[in-house]
Amino acid sequence: MIPREDALLETARRYCEATGLALATVSTRAVNDGKCLGRVANGGQITQNNFLRGMRWFSDHWPGEVEWPGDIERPERERAA
Repeated sequence: MIPREDALLETARRYCEATGLALATVSTRAVNDGKCLGRVANGGQITQNNFLRGMRWFSDHWPGEVEWPGDIERPERERAA
């Protein structure tokens, strides 16, 4: 099983590559903390809440033309209210 920090960071990096956005920008959008993913990239940990929030955000905002990372479990997309 991939540690949650690794899974979130790999997903974020692939999203950045696909969209051309900076990691700090994606961090702000995904977990409402522009420094969170940078801290994880430097060996920090992430709370379970931020991990789940981030992974749901990526699942909901993943570019349709880009394949989701095959080695990372994708959360179900949230349904519109």
